[in-house]
Amino acid sequence: MLFKKKFLAVLFISAFSLACTFEPLYSDKFLLEYEIIEPSKSKKELHEIFRNLNNLTSINENGENHYTVELESQNRFDDIDVREDEKVMRMGVSTIVIFKIREKNSDKILFTGQSIGSNAFNRISEPYSNEVAKNDAVSKLSMTIAYDIRNQLALYSKKFQK
Repeated sequence: MLFKKKFLAVLFISAFSLACTFEPLYSDKFLLEYEIIEPSKSKKELHEIFRNLNNLTSINENGENHYTVELESQNRFDDIDVREDEKVMRMGVSTIVIFKIREKNSDKILFTGQSIGSNAFNRISEPYSNEVAKNDAVSKLSMTIAYDIRNQLALYSKKFQK
């Protein structure tokens, strides 16, 4: 009986000491070491991903930036459901964003990652409704990709490269 109590006490103390070193992945300033390069505003979908990424984090505060992140995207719109009379009932949008992490004043690429996402929307005979549905699908997709890029940058953060 005494052995069980000692064993439970040692187990509890070791579990408690391990729990004290817990550090959350997303702290308030975990992306301050990255400066994300703003893409051209002519690339509307990529600029929306950049804007969502800025809204998710406090990237451009006065921190010491050690790395830059460049974003590139490829967008594709596909007909998913085509009826026999060749009317498209559903359209899909897919986006691939490739991001590169570089040292601040260097051309050396430290990491190249990608985020892939897709979404779909219904099409009807009204052009305005189709455009609204398309914009909504692209907006939701850009937010999903921004979350994924944020997660990948957090995992690459130098806190985890010790």
